[in-house]
Parts: sequence; C-alpha cells; structure tokens
Amino acid sequence: MTALPIETYNMIDQISCPECTTWTRDDCKVLINAIRTEKKNQETKASFLCSYCNAVFRTVRHLVQHKRICSSQPAVLENHEEEEDGDEVDYMEEMIVEQEEEVIGIDEYVKVEEEHEKPSTSSYDSAVPPHRQTPRGIPPHHAPPNKMMPPMEKLKFPVPASRHRGSQTKCPECTVTVESIEELMVHCRDKHESEDRKFCVERQLFEARDEFRKWFDQRQEDTCTSLTKRTGHGGETFYRCHRVGKYQSVAKARKSNPRKIDQTCTAYLKVFVQEDGSVWANGCFTHIGHELDHKLLWLTETQENYVRELIDLNWTSDQIFFYIRDEYKNYECKLKYISKNDIRNITVRYNREKTRRHGVDNGSKKNAKNIDEEIIEKEMQIQKYEEIKEGIVTFPEESDDETKTKRPRISSSSPPSSQEKPENLLPAQPNTEDENEYINVVDDEPCPILEKIPV
Repeated sequence: MTALPIETYNMIDQISCPECTTWTRDDCKVLINAIRTEKKNQETKASFLCSYCNAVFRTVRHLVQHKRICSSQPAVLENHEEEEDGDEVDYMEEMIVEQEEEVIGIDEYVKVEEEHEKPSTSSYDSAVPPHRQTPRGIPPHHAPPNKMMPPMEKLKFPVPASRHRGSQTKCPECTVTVESIEELMVHCRDKHESEDRKFCVERQLFEARDEFRKWFDQRQEDTCTSLTKRTGHGGETFYRCHRVGKYQSVAKARKSNPRKIDQTCTAYLKVFVQEDGSVWANGCFTHIGHELDHKLLWLTETQENYVRELIDLNWTSDQIFFYIRDEYKNYECKLKYISKNDIRNITVRYNREKTRRHGVDNGSKKNAKNIDEEIIEKEMQIQKYEEIKEGIVTFPEESDDETKTKRPRISSSSPPSSQEKPENLLPAQPNTEDENEYINVVDDEPCPILEKIPV
C-alpha cells in the first residue's frame, strides 16, 4: 500500500486561521486531502493511483472521472513527463493491488461507462423550469426492469395457449394444419392441384349489387356450389361452402340426409360493398374434401324466382314439379332434382310475402279513406247539433221493428289496426292430401251442437 508522507497525525490541531502566515489555504487543502486519502487507503484492499498527480482512489470509476479532470488542466499536463512511443504504458498497470488479481480491460470499461453515463440537467434552459420544457426520454438506468416469465414447469397454474381464429384449420386430404383459408388455398395449390381441379382465386368488380347477384348465382350453378353467409358487418360479407361444419342430429329415429362433412373446404367468397355502391368480390369456387352433388345444393335466388313465376300462373305443386323436371332433364343443376317439398316451401314463403305486401297497401288506402269519412261525419254532427239547438229538427217516433233492425254505428278517430283482414284478399284454397304432410291446416268447421238425452 502506498501512502503519502505525513509528518504527524496531529497536524490537524495545529491549523490556524488561513490569514495567518503560519498556515496558508493551500497547505490546509493539501493536509485535508492527505488525511482523507490515508483513511481511504486503510479501508480498502486495492488502491488506484493517478499517473498525473499521484492521487489515490478506491474505485476505477472515481479514477476515470479524476483522470478526465486532470487531462483537461494544462498546468498538470506540463508537469507530467510524456513517455516515449515504444515505452507507453497504460495507467491501469500502475494499480496497486493487495491479494487480488490485476484488473484488465479498462478501455472497454471506460466505453461502457460513457454510454451509460447519467445525463446532466445542465441541458435545460436555466430561464425556464424543467417541467415546462420539452420532456426527455427515460434514461436507461431509470427504466423499469424487464419482466421475464418463469418456465412453464415452475408455474402453479396452467397458462392457456394463445390461439386465434382459424388456427385449427386442417387440410382434408393430409395432416397439414393452416391458420386461414388463404393459407389453405396456397397449400392445396402446391400439393393437391390437378388438371381437373385448379385452386385459383377469382376477383371481380361490379358497379351495382344487381350485377353481383346475377354473377353470384350463375357461378354457383356452373360450379355446383352453394355458399352460405357466415359473417357480415361493416360492408363486408364472408361466404363459405354450405357443406363445411358438423351435423348434429336432433332426432335419431328420423331419416335424414346431412349435408355437413365435418371438414373444411376451399370454396369461399369475400364481398366488399363500397360507399359508391360498387361491389368487390374475391374467392374460390373449387372444392376439396367432398364430392359434388347437385341434389344437396340450395336453390339460388334466380332459381327460386323462376318457381315463383310458375306459381303466379296458378299452377299446382304437382304441375310445377313435373314441368320443371321435364324442362331440366338434360341440364345438370338443382332444378333437375327439385322436390315437391321445395316447391311447397317456396309457395308458403311467397304467399306470406304477398299477404304482408297487400296488407300494407290496403292499410294505407284505408287510412286515407277513413280520415276523409271522419271529417265529413264530424261536420254533419256539428250541423245537426246546431239544428237541434235551434229547434229546427224534430224526431219522429220509431216503431219497435225499426229499433230492432238498427245497428250501432262505431265512429273512432284512430285508424284501423294492421291486423284487420284485407277486403280484396281471396280466401285460401284448401290444401291437398300431400300438402297436409308438411303444412298444418286449421280446421274451420264449427263444433257440433250437443242434444239433451231424455232420462
């Protein structure tokens, strides 16, 4: 251990006023620094000596800071003897170590210290308080520590795996799992594409929604496809193949023909409706994982309108059934395999729509007519009241027969409810025996009169 020569340890008691000639201010500072240095040397095992002024420090950090100060003072640099080029020795070699290995790599340590050095508050403008100036970023030494999750085996509770929608989509013909329908398309194009089955994405732009509906129905009919709506919000609609999903039987005893295959399919369509009314459509009409069967398709909007035109001709269900079967016997589409049950369902829906439509039209006409009648009736009542008051009108006596034949007249200011039966609506025709299997008919016959049996 190196210590500066000190004459006596009781010299601190001999310090007098700095103005006296016995002790000067510089002498007092030198003595105080010597005492502090001696105390530091007694407490630490290692000491670091400055090569400029021979000051001893306890840590490398204080030595580095002190060397920067010494190197900036020209008086210290003049007194310091410069070493030759070949004999230049790093100041870390002048370290004095007791019972420890020599510390190396001081250059790297200085660089790290400069990078992580605390920013000085002197960068703020002294005329403006710091809280009113542009805030600085959080320094690295003030940033919160990074929290790391412990290993899974050390957790006391299970952490659920993060899964997003579509992560369980599996290819029907292999064991590959994909995360979206687009990735399934790419996989099928690379692995399962053939000359008869091409997995390609179609993109179309339509100026109006009617054009899109015509194209949509035609593409479904040409590709033996039925797409059902899955989601729709914000002008975006997503359609999937109607055979995607899992079938859950409600009644096991009932004979059923499930359409679901409990697998996924590449047939889909995404529709985007713009603000100007134009429609963007992109999707695929190629199927995978199931066979194409026209019998299992749904009727398109165009095909259903064709059946409604035949219903307007007052044809029966049997006439429509045999006529369509004969017309489409050489054309592969859903109409070739249409059933009587399909025709009955369309008839029921169509009659409900017509009833609702006629009820609204008749109700609006009745409202306008009733308002005019009520105004005329009120004017007549006011006029009769004035005549009665003046004694102009006399009431003749009525016979009992006339009183019995009279009926009370109901006058109300409120319009009739929409539940009233329309006047021009034709009575519904009774259903046939076949229709009774699918449509419930209410029996309107009155109950028989019970006769008393003599005792």
